[in-house]
Amino acid sequence: DIMLLNNLELNGAVRYADYSTSGGVTTWKVGLNYSPIEGIRFRTTQSRDIRAPNNNELFSSLVQNLPTLTDRVTNTTISVATFTGGNPLLEPEKGDTFTAGVIFSPSFLSGLRGSIDYFSIDLNGAITTLGPQGTIDACYNGQSAACAGVIRDPGTNAIRTVYSQYFNLQTLRTSGYDFELS
Repeated sequence: DIMLLNNLELNGAVRYADYSTSGGVTTWKVGLNYSPIEGIRFRTTQSRDIRAPNNNELFSSLVQNLPTLTDRVTNTTISVATFTGGNPLLEPEKGDTFTAGVIFSPSFLSGLRGSIDYFSIDLNGAITTLGPQGTIDACYNGQSAACAGVIRDPGTNAIRTVYSQYFNLQTLRTSGYDFELS
């Protein structure tokens, strides 16, 4: 409660979790709230977040199918055994989140409150399944995790089997603004 420093808060948190199926991970958060005068508050937060794989993603049974697929390497249409299901080797998804914003609640307009917040989220190792054709295409495009699911004949280089399980494949990025007025 001094000039240009009505309020200043720093907060943080750290958590370590040890998952029996995917190992230990540390998450954390640090945030800052600053009000230069009553009625205006600036806020920002940076965090590391995780999502551990669920039981279905880890342990669902493999299901066999015999679809028609396109092999991009040999440029042929093939019909091979495919297996879809869980993957016990999955790791937790890791995300980095940044937010910053400002809240207005002017005393001269009783009951009015508005806010605008910017957010940016980078998610690495997102758990996804691509389906058999998607697995073949991802391998063709250089995603090594997907290539582990495409089994080729060492003599002919023809695809023998495709395992389309859950993988830590994707990187997802999003950012934007949230507005609120009440």
